[in-house]
Order: sequence, then C-alpha cells, then structure tokens
Amino acid sequence: MNQMISNIKNIPGVTGVAIFKDNGALVDFDFPPAYDKNLLNLIGLKFQPIKEILPHDEGEIVYLCWEYENLLAFYYPVEGGWVNIISSEAIP
Repeated sequence: MNQMISNIKNIPGVTGVAIFKDNGALVDFDFPPAYDKNLLNLIGLKFQPIKEILPHDEGEIVYLCWEYENLLAFYYPVEGGWVNIISSEAIP
C-alpha cells in the first residue's frame, strides 16, 4: 500500500493521495497536514455513493475530476474501493 501511495505521490504535481474501501472507510493516506484523518474519513463516507453510480465495466477507464481554484481532485474507482488524488493543475 505504501509503495502505491509513494508511486502516485511521485507524479509531478500530486500533493495528496487517499485510498478508501468500498464502504467508505479510509485505508491509508498521504495528504498535506491541513487534511487530517477525521476530515478524510468524512470524505470517504460522503464519496461512497459515487462509486455506486459509476459504470462497473473493467474495460472502461472511469474517473471523476473536480477543479478548485488552482487544484484538481480526482476520484478513481479501483477493485474494492477508490483512490482520491489532489494535484496542481500542472499534472501530466
């Protein structure tokens, strides 16, 4: 798990990574200090219903992206849960 988070964090522009289970439980994270574990737990519970409405076909690449001023937030479903990534707008 730590290696996966490290690999994602090594992408230029990525500032935070959080991994959640299907039920919304936080598995692991590496986010800036402003995002504490309690906040990320709440994000997981609020984002959990999103996974239910996305296509489940493994052949399709499906993700959501939100723009906040100069940040991007990605929601990428994976088997057994999803990954949230926060990055600058300069991500490759």
